Amino acid sequence: MMPFTLGIRLLGGFSLRLDDRAVVDLTSGRSQALLAYLVLNRQTAQSRQRIALHLWPESTDAQARANLRKELSRLRHALPQPETYLRVETKTLQWLPSSAFSLDVLEFEAATKAAEHAPDSVTIRTHLEQAIAHYQGNLLPNLEDEWLRPDRERLADRYLWVLGRLVQVATAQQDYATALTYAQQHLRADPLNESTYATLMRLHGWQGDRAKALQVYHQCLTVLREELGIDPSVATRQLYETLLMETDNLLGQGQGDETLPGDPGGQSVPAPHIQNSKLGGFIRTVDRSASFLVQPAPTPHIQNSKFKIQNSTLVGREQIWGAIQQWASTVLPTLVPEGEDGAVAAVIDFADLSKLAQGAIAAVTRQILSNRTLPIAILSHL
Repeated sequence: MMPFTLGIRLLGGFSLRLDDRAVVDLTSGRSQALLAYLVLNRQTAQSRQRIALHLWPESTDAQARANLRKELSRLRHALPQPETYLRVETKTLQWLPSSAFSLDVLEFEAATKAAEHAPDSVTIRTHLEQAIAHYQGNLLPNLEDEWLRPDRERLADRYLWVLGRLVQVATAQQDYATALTYAQQHLRADPLNESTYATLMRLHGWQGDRAKALQVYHQCLTVLREELGIDPSVATRQLYETLLMETDNLLGQGQGDETLPGDPGGQSVPAPHIQNSKLGGFIRTVDRSASFLVQPAPTPHIQNSKFKIQNSTLVGREQIWGAIQQWASTVLPTLVPEGEDGAVAAVIDFADLSKLAQGAIAAVTRQILSNRTLPIAILSHL
């Protein structure tokens, strides 16, 4: 009789399938831990005493060995033709490496290794994407066994490496939308990685979404201050300042030469040419002021009348406030649709305005309003 093929999944949770059918007899956490221990250490026979110590560290030696015998019996009962997968000796146990089984950990590691030795960027990307498909989460996240920690951390680090390489390869291919997706995954997995914030800023900038790039910087600033008590590095602040500058090349000729997060090869990525936004002057003026508008101020009394705002608390910032009013009175009418009689539409709220201005005004307004330094209803009514 031909041996059955077992499919074992340990990344993101435990799953055991026999051909195309789920094996439901292995639901105990200790049974799953035993199988995982044997599979991950399959190259050599493992002593029963060592296995029992790892799986039941708080039990006596006698009790731990008794527990191991019980879980081994469950495992052998759940496996079809268990002798084709397990070598059971008096003092040792071993998962047979040559048996008919698949393991997502093995497939993930094989794909990452293939990517390292691939001859071209297309093949590299293919192997990296295969690796991402296999990595569905941390190694057995529901188990807190100490013996799992080294492998769990090693695989998580490898996952970050894969994401970083995918960002680099996709960016070099000028596939910025895909690069953004992987950079965002990288940030979710490692939210304190400052270089990933910088990469997201560049990618948004290269796509022409300067407002989003600036928003990422402020997110980085907030996270680093709250979690680590530090500010972004000089390099990240310089990138932020570069994004604020109104030049023909948004990111500067040299910005794209920096390597992306997780890149072990040190390869560079070209910076594409970006046209300036019509809203650039307003965004730059207001967002540059946000760096020193850090102390909360009382919300002022506002009286709106056709772009005219009175009683502002922006003492000492008349130039900035004047720029806002000038922008509102000159640029906004070109963005607002006219009614049938040629008049400007009656009411426009911030949601409509952000759509018309491609999200730029909304991002800047949220940043300033978070410090309560500007009136909430600058352009609520026309």
